[in-house]
Amino acid sequence: MKELAPYLGAKELRMSDKLGETLGVPAGSATPLAAINNTDHAVIIVLDKSLAGDKPVLVHPLVNTATTAIKFEYESSTALLLLLCCSDVT
Repeated sequence: MKELAPYLGAKELRMSDKLGETLGVPAGSATPLAAINNTDHAVIIVLDKSLAGDKPVLVHPLVNTATTAIKFEYESSTALLLLLCCSDVT
């Protein structure tokens, strides 16, 4: 996260104890799928390009009592990292 901060224009990135509240999911259930609840854009969600491809990625479907598999395609030249962090942290 230290190396990613400058790319996002942040001084520092870290996990927030308000992440679940901000994304509308229970504590411990942070997931890229919670982006649908990020209507005020308070959270930056970034995916690592190495996760793209034929193998599915396992994620929580908004609760941590279940897991689902998803696949995605990578079409950008920007290096990305799977990361969930609140943007109010600087």
